Parts: sequence; structure tokens; C-alpha cells
Amino acid sequence: MPGQGATDVIGVEMQTNALAAARENAKRNQLTARWVEQDVFPYLRAAEKAGAQFDLIILDPPSFTKTKSGIRDAIRGYRELHLRTFKLLSRDGILATFSCSHHISDAILSETISAALVDARRSARRLRRFEQALDHPVVPTMPETEYFKGVLLEMRPSI
Repeated sequence: MPGQGATDVIGVEMQTNALAAARENAKRNQLTARWVEQDVFPYLRAAEKAGAQFDLIILDPPSFTKTKSGIRDAIRGYRELHLRTFKLLSRDGILATFSCSHHISDAILSETISAALVDARRSARRLRRFEQALDHPVVPTMPETEYFKGVLLEMRPSI
């Protein structure tokens, strides 16, 4: 069994060096996984077309924007990523999703996720919020220090 009761684990990563590190970490932790070297957007589109369903999806994309002027495009990227993900999650599936851009605030991420839920005609409840660890302190007068945020969602029957 790959780990924690999972019968099938798939990792999707488009950067060769990150994929090599993921493979090594999986090996060290005795996790059996299939690895796909591909951009996640075409992977998700193909999975949707094939009728795939997942009980757990973890989204940890790179920062979609490093500048304030890129926020609009980043929001579009996060929205599409979440829309496709919501279509692939099983009825009671779990999504752990993250953003590492300080330009994408908690509020922007939440609004984007909510919009994607509506577009996907799905419903979810938030189980938990995540923020960066104490060894990466947030300085209130320096908003750029609050860059990491995440949400754990459980899919619910549509209302």
C-alpha cells in the first residue's frame, strides 16, 4: 500500500529537478507513487476528459505572480486550477490547496476558490486554514512577509 491507506498516489510536476526530489522523498518514506512530468493544467484537463475521480488532491503551485501587476492573471490561473480540481474530486473528496505569493491575499484566495466552486457547481466546507511556520515570521509593517497561505476543504453534496 502506498501510504496511509491510499491505493494509488499520483504526483504531477513539470520541473525535472523538483520531480527528482519528489521521487527521492517518496523513496525515503517508502511511498509508492506514479510520477508524471507534465504541466498540471493539461494533466487535469485530460483527467477530467477520462472521467477520473480523486479522493484527495493537494495543490501546491509555484507563485503565479511575483509582481502586483500580475495579480489578475494569477487569479485566472488559481481559478482554473481550482475549477478543474473541483470537477475531479469525489463526492466527499478532500482538497488541500496553497498559495505562496504575498500578492495573493487570504481574501483573494478565498474569493477565487469560492468562484471556482460556483463554476464547478460544487459545495465544500473549510476544515482548516494554514499559514507559514513561526520560523518565517510575519512582520505587520511588511505585507510581503505574509506569503504562505492554505486551506483544507471537504467536498459536500451540492446545495
